[in-house]
Amino acid sequence: VESYRKLRQLKVDFESVKTLCRLVRAREDVSRLIAECSDEYFEARLHDRTDTTGLPRRRPDGHPPLTAERIEAVLSSVPRVYDDGPIQRTRGNKKRRRGGHHQPSAMA
Repeated sequence: VESYRKLRQLKVDFESVKTLCRLVRAREDVSRLIAECSDEYFEARLHDRTDTTGLPRRRPDGHPPLTAERIEAVLSSVPRVYDDGPIQRTRGNKKRRRGGHHQPSAMA
């Protein structure tokens, strides 16, 4: 019975690690997209100021152009709110939410 409890706890721990890895990957995808958008913005401004031919700018690095669909695909994998569990009681009967997103109370 004790070994079964340990295996269940191990399963819960691995699921938490798996979730964290997914969140880290999503964060890195968003960071990469932000860097790429900043680079694209800089290159477009530089092209506008230096090129006088009137031709559209080509990306020399061979990456596909940034499109709204590509940006939406990266951002859609990021959860808007992440909650890691139920509200738990702590010392003194105070409630504390473990992780997650804090919602401010409405002002009356």
